[in-house]
Amino acid sequence: MKNDNRNILCKIVKCTPEEAVIIEVDENLERNDVTDYEERGKMLLERKKAYGRLHPEIKAGGGRTSEKSNSAARNNAFIIDTSKKTGLSQSKIYEDLQVGSIPQEVKDQPFYDDLNKKEKLQLASNLVKEEKKRDVKKNRRNGKQRIDN
Repeated sequence: MKNDNRNILCKIVKCTPEEAVIIEVDENLERNDVTDYEERGKMLLERKKAYGRLHPEIKAGGGRTSEKSNSAARNNAFIIDTSKKTGLSQSKIYEDLQVGSIPQEVKDQPFYDDLNKKEKLQLASNLVKEEKKRDVKKNRRNGKQRIDN
């Protein structure tokens, strides 16, 4: 089929909603349509959620490894897969995903727009650390102990 003013090239694929999200994000990232790292981060976060639903074997739980180890393995598998399919570097995916995971209520704060990418990455890192501290305190209150191998 020729691509001109009257025809649009398309590929019809039978897939799940999760696969559709991954295909859409990969296609947009592959074509370099998205140049803003925050927009890429939002897209990568959606892709990561869909990827997790498609690949329950890499979700938390199962096995005797620590939760920290499971989380790292899940994130690494996602980043490697995304890099292969989009051509983006693994470091760019990781960084954009970090910025994309900053909660909207933080992004709505007046100071946020004045931050550069490095400062936003530090903010994301600090937010993750605070969340982990809250989880540890919550687990201690509930009588659970954290076991890392």
